[in-house]
Amino acid sequence: MRIKVIGYILAICLVIFSFVFVIDITCFNEAFYAYEYPKNNVSETIGISDEDLKRATDVLLGYITGENESLDVKVQIDGKEVMMFNERETAHMVDVRDLYQMVSIVRFSALITFIVCMAYLLIVRAKDIFRTFFSAYKKINLVLFSVVGALSIWAIADFDAFWRSFHQIFFNNDLWLLDPTVDRLIMMVPGPFFFDLVLLIIVVFVVLTLCAYLLLRYLAKREIDRS
Repeated sequence: MRIKVIGYILAICLVIFSFVFVIDITCFNEAFYAYEYPKNNVSETIGISDEDLKRATDVLLGYITGENESLDVKVQIDGKEVMMFNERETAHMVDVRDLYQMVSIVRFSALITFIVCMAYLLIVRAKDIFRTFFSAYKKINLVLFSVVGALSIWAIADFDAFWRSFHQIFFNNDLWLLDPTVDRLIMMVPGPFFFDLVLLIIVVFVVLTLCAYLLLRYLAKREIDRS
């Protein structure tokens, strides 16, 4: 019974770590921004050069991850040097950075828990480690993919409602309500940008989960063959 519980803990930790890992490699992927900006005519909408846009993006992403201490960055817009982000945008990004740091803590905790649990199973020489792990992983993913599938359908059917609900759940203020005619942050990453981002996260997560599933199935089969 104890081994089965640890198997579920391993499965949950792997799912959590995988999901946050996918968020990291998609949300902070420069190639994704390089693809999305021309697609959404961001430079033309803001009236900014591609070079300044890239520099502002680097500052923005660096601020979220904690590499930069502030969002202060000056750019040339319509021949004038101005601050890229206003006070409301900056205040919202403080919330975004806090959320990212919390998620990073969850990812780190999941990784440490996974390592400790796996080490314990190896130390006590538990039997059927991967069979138990794989069985739990299948059940956890059955529930997970039901939820992901429902959210995917919702996002495709009405992304505005989906995205609004996301912000209402994770933020306790209305700073995220930005004006697309004034606030440059929302001009940089408009609705279509986030729609593509959410779909990319889902697709990459599904692929990564499938790879983990196949690997665990292989290890479980090897364990059975050796017993």
